[in-house]
Amino acid sequence: RDNLRCPTEEEYRRMVLDKTGGLFRLAVGLMQAFSASEVDFTPLVNQLALYFQIRDDLINLSSDDYMASKSYAEDLTEGKFSFPIIHCITSRPSDSQLLHILKKRTESEPIKRYAVEHMQACGSF
Repeated sequence: RDNLRCPTEEEYRRMVLDKTGGLFRLAVGLMQAFSASEVDFTPLVNQLALYFQIRDDLINLSSDDYMASKSYAEDLTEGKFSFPIIHCITSRPSDSQLLHILKKRTESEPIKRYAVEHMQACGSF
């Protein structure tokens, strides 16, 4: 994130599975330790982790409720490569507008609104 290199969607997926997926697998593993079940829930848990993280990324950029409790489009202010941001940047590699906005780590609401509208126009939501 600090070198402002946009990860691929596959790199994002691996990061989520290492981070959020690891916590989900730990929780399910602890429950299975006290269960007679021999079912391998790893594939399901991994899908749930991806769903949870991508949903969280989307809410951060587009939810009015989230905006009321935290701040608007925090991922842009933090320079975070969330899934919608990665999708937008990789779907239009010659368009560097969003990458420049991320680099600024702006707190300007009009600039962040512009970035969100740009992502919507790119089909990233």
